[in-house]
Amino acid sequence: MAEKVKATNANILNAVRNTLSYEVQNHLPEVTSDNLQQVYNDILNIQPLRNEIVPALVQRIGLQTIESVAWRNPLARYKKDPMRYGATEEETYVNMCKGKVYDSRESYEAAFQQYQSYVMSVFHKVNLKLQYPVTITFDNLRSAFTSEYGIRDMMSAKMESATSGANWDEYLAMKGLIATGYGAEMLPAVTVDAVTDEATAKALLTEIKAAVGEFQFPEPANNILGATSSSKPGNLIWITTPRVNAQISVEALAYAFNMDKADVEVSTVIVDNFGNDAIQGVLCDVRFFNCRDQFREMSDQRLANILSWNYFYTMVEMISPSPFFPIRVFTTDTVADTGVTITVTGGTYTPGTTVEVPYTVTGGTGTYHPKLVTLEVTAGAVSRDTFIIPGTNLLQVGADETGSLTVTGTFRPDPSITGTGAYTKKGE
Repeated sequence: MAEKVKATNANILNAVRNTLSYEVQNHLPEVTSDNLQQVYNDILNIQPLRNEIVPALVQRIGLQTIESVAWRNPLARYKKDPMRYGATEEETYVNMCKGKVYDSRESYEAAFQQYQSYVMSVFHKVNLKLQYPVTITFDNLRSAFTSEYGIRDMMSAKMESATSGANWDEYLAMKGLIATGYGAEMLPAVTVDAVTDEATAKALLTEIKAAVGEFQFPEPANNILGATSSSKPGNLIWITTPRVNAQISVEALAYAFNMDKADVEVSTVIVDNFGNDAIQGVLCDVRFFNCRDQFREMSDQRLANILSWNYFYTMVEMISPSPFFPIRVFTTDTVADTGVTITVTGGTYTPGTTVEVPYTVTGGTGTYHPKLVTLEVTAGAVSRDTFIIPGTNLLQVGADETGSLTVTGTFRPDPSITGTGAYTKKGE
């Protein structure tokens, strides 16, 4: 195996020498122990050499070494492929086809009828646009030459500050998808005790194992929009905090996932907190994180008047949740999943328009009221173009609609709980 070259000032300067212009190379001989001081003096005193070598050092040293020293986002591994063009992505999910009774004497018209798929769509936007400025000064450069590894350390520290800051903000945004969804009571949740000892850890593991099993079936109550999606254990990730994780052995978690110990370690993500102390952990499909890079770019600008170089690390990304795939929050808040009241607010409509249908989930014996409600036009529609847009609370009214509509909201965790609202044509 070849001996690893040490990142001394001399080795770094020799490494970047060939990347410089021919004119500048004439002022920068190959660095040796005998001419090292003279090389330093030339870099500091010859302006063309100095102005060309600083960007070269950033590219060769700063941007290469930060990959090993910068703070990394533990959720970044679940980002999807980059989206290089455009600013909006449409994500669709086609639910299971609904069966009908087979009739061997059915009329031939059924063979030529058009059958609509139950398709859900959401739009994700590029929404994280941040820039991280870093300045390298003439004094920084002079100080870097005073120690053997000074160039490496200075360049790494400067670039690491920008990259670590970007990775941290990306992490906060991805983690914030859970906090935001939970705060809006949009995420499926189950009540557990705070994990403080072996007994409460075992109780949590029981709930995790149950969720892993339940997620393998197309249950609309297990995701935000009520899609008929499912997840295999290998597609699930368990996200929790250091304090909760300390109470759970890897062997026990492997049992809950029905996996080998090594697989579970890959599937577990530790975050510092969820922004809500009630949340003990989250089990979700990896597809929940619909996050994509658009670009990350380092640009530079020389400031001739103050002998400095500014570097701008720009990060542009899409940070968005997919509402179609299983997710469950394990919380110490009491989840009101039974005995609740669904209230659908009625109103009027204008044919050919889209009307928002407000609804609430209240009551029951809990403080967390999951807004897992499926709306449907159950009576009164005259037009075949009148329907609730799947997965939303938007009533699409046909241009030829004249009926008195009944919109029914069904609570997905307990379909026996429903509520209705009436919509009549405006002016009638």
